[in-house]
Amino acid sequence: MSTQQAPVTIYLVRHGKTMLNTTERTQGWIDSPLTQEGIQIAENLGHGFRKNDLHFDAAFSSDQVRAVKTARIVLDANEQTDVPIKQLAGLREECFGVFEGEKADRVAQVLFPQYKTFAEAMTTGKLGVRELADAIAAYTNAKTPEEGESYQMLSDRLDAAMKQVGMMAQAQGAQNVLVVSHGNSIFAWLANQGLSYEEIGFLYNASVSLIAYKDGAFKVEAVNQMNYVNEGADDAAGLN
Repeated sequence: MSTQQAPVTIYLVRHGKTMLNTTERTQGWIDSPLTQEGIQIAENLGHGFRKNDLHFDAAFSSDQVRAVKTARIVLDANEQTDVPIKQLAGLREECFGVFEGEKADRVAQVLFPQYKTFAEAMTTGKLGVRELADAIAAYTNAKTPEEGESYQMLSDRLDAAMKQVGMMAQAQGAQNVLVVSHGNSIFAWLANQGLSYEEIGFLYNASVSLIAYKDGAFKVEAVNQMNYVNEGADDAAGLN
């Protein structure tokens, strides 16, 4: 007789702000360091977890520096310096192909010339991760992820990576799991769970999406939460 395994709670976090985020350049498989603001918000997140007596049995991140660094800062601020971080390439950000490192407005001018800026395309045009990914893949006639990931490539990769996280966590008996990934990747995965663009919104740096995993199935319980960051910042400022 098989026995059911205990559920896993995944705290899915977007990395802290980076230099390329600040300069409004595309940042997929290329990397850039966290800014001081990015470091601080990751520390605040860790302090918020500590304030709520939330400790992690396992931690995962993409293999990109900004995600690994964020995970380490969060764990250290949560006084869990001994928790190792398992790096998974499947948790990487979307690959933008020839548009890696390009100014966001320039990307919009090439792919969506009816809009003047990237912000206009994403808001007025109501374009999102799916439209952007597929436009890049079509522009480059991408056959491989390195040439520019289509939405299907991206979502399939994230689905496999999150299932890997869930299975590995259950195998080691972990109950609370930290996972640090990236904005477009998290967005695509949440959308594949049935959430609308409006329900997900713009994913903030260091935001937490709460996911329950059990017996091979996921349940999204909260999205884009900043309460832990805010509580950690208040605590650091001596407001509580």
